[in-house]
Amino acid sequence: MAGIVLEKGKTIYSYGQPMTALHLITNGRVDVSYPGGSYPLGKGDVIGICEICSEIHLLSYTTLEDTTILTYPLTSLDSLNDILQKHPDVARLFLLSCFRQINILLNRSSISELNCSELYRTLNDDISTYKSLCDRYRIPARSLEHFDELNAFLGDDSPDIWLNGYYMGLNHILASDNYRIMVQEVDLPIGMLRKGSLDFRRTYQSLEEQFHYLQQIGGFYFRESGNDLFDFYTSLYYKLGQDNEDSKVVYDRIQRMLSKAGDLFFIDQNLFTSRAQSFQSSLSLMGSADSADSGSSDDSEILGRLAGSLNTILEYAGPDLDTVASFRQHVHAYKLLSDRSSQDQEVTLLRRQLTEEFYLLYSLLFTQTLEQPDIPMPVRMFLYFGYVDEELAGLKNAVILYRLAEAMKNCMKKMPVEKITVKEIVAECGTTRQTFYRNFQDKYDLINWYFDRILLESFQHMGEGKTAYEGLVNKFHYIEEEKLFFKAAFRNDDQNCLRDHDFQLILRFYENQIQAKTKQPIPENLHFQLEMYCQGSVYMTTQWVLGDMKKRPEKMAENLVKAMPAELETLFKKLELL
Repeated sequence: MAGIVLEKGKTIYSYGQPMTALHLITNGRVDVSYPGGSYPLGKGDVIGICEICSEIHLLSYTTLEDTTILTYPLTSLDSLNDILQKHPDVARLFLLSCFRQINILLNRSSISELNCSELYRTLNDDISTYKSLCDRYRIPARSLEHFDELNAFLGDDSPDIWLNGYYMGLNHILASDNYRIMVQEVDLPIGMLRKGSLDFRRTYQSLEEQFHYLQQIGGFYFRESGNDLFDFYTSLYYKLGQDNEDSKVVYDRIQRMLSKAGDLFFIDQNLFTSRAQSFQSSLSLMGSADSADSGSSDDSEILGRLAGSLNTILEYAGPDLDTVASFRQHVHAYKLLSDRSSQDQEVTLLRRQLTEEFYLLYSLLFTQTLEQPDIPMPVRMFLYFGYVDEELAGLKNAVILYRLAEAMKNCMKKMPVEKITVKEIVAECGTTRQTFYRNFQDKYDLINWYFDRILLESFQHMGEGKTAYEGLVNKFHYIEEEKLFFKAAFRNDDQNCLRDHDFQLILRFYENQIQAKTKQPIPENLHFQLEMYCQGSVYMTTQWVLGDMKKRPEKMAENLVKAMPAELETLFKKLELL
């Protein structure tokens, strides 16, 4: 019988393909994979011998090197009798290979069952420790979704313990000089092969059950959604800080998760790698500052408080909300992308989902800030800058922008805008003139940038159930909160001043809203009214600010809406902008 040579890397069979033949390996090696593991076959082994009682292949076979095989067609169990009668010399090889493979799976099943029990105990201990630490520090403990549905692994369908010794004994006989007694009558090897195949299938099914159970446990530690035990512990670590006496307990548990997960088949390795890198990046932030720009202890503190930003932001919004869970999942998926600017349909859809969820999350966070005055820095940066996560683009710039904005506000408390210099701004925040000019043209550009954040925050939902009136109310509330800053900014008459910028920004915003709804250019007469209305709105806003804001934001918004020209008002109402 002529042998067939298969090249390295060739898939001979995959799970689910029909059983049509047995293949004796005469040279080379083949990898055999099952749920949760694999083992090698070599010279003298038989591909498919353990699956003769199955209509399909349960295992997948791939050549590890160039491999030569002899093929024996197997159309039915009865055809096995024909093979052994025509080739009595292969009976011993068939039995040896079958029993060897059964023993491999039996041993793997025993180990896997112990892993199931051990990991279940570890999981329960990790959850108990997490809850205990949260209680100790009065931190609301997050709940692990579906954990209450997980039971201890019983292994009711596990293979009988004695089977391993049974097949080892048969192998010893076959390896001795007494093997002929087992192969001289065809019915005997056929019967043993059939029984072996049935025991193999049962063991395979047990391994499959164990694999799914371990996958379930792995999912409690690492999930695509990010709402998992690894996230619970890292978030707790960020809250406690590196100097807390219990931080070592938390850190050790995190490190154990990282060391174990990298070697475990039931953990998505791409997901694990991304999460591990995120944590390492956060650790470096907690203990280091940007020496290139300042190296101050204040910068170090800011960077430390930025560690685990996504956790902080989402927990502030409410970790059990659907929007939060979905945003967390999509952020993790986005971080896994090799090309985040790709125009592929899936990547484009992901970016669109993130954008939509960002604004929903923004509303949740803003509502929370009205009720909780103690706002964490990452949340403020999310609201001000669109900052989400320290790993994503803009961490360094976000820190710089934050400090520059704070510096500008502090300077404006001390002197008029026209007297403030860039030198004084950078001295206030401890950065360099080079860094400033990398981000802004001049001091007015910084003021306008800060105002842009406020205006966008105020009007972002206009046309989506929110109106111009509500946008104006939000805008005036923001200005009221930062009255010292805006009083100084609106008082200034220099070129590129905030008044001019406010007019251009609000005009452009209304133009975009109208054109997006009508899909047409704005008629000349309406555009004239819009410009006049925006100029008047800015003038009245300036007067309100410089006049110590005697009217409430709601009243100011009401007055501006009532002052809208009738034709423009009709259009705004028609487009559901008013």
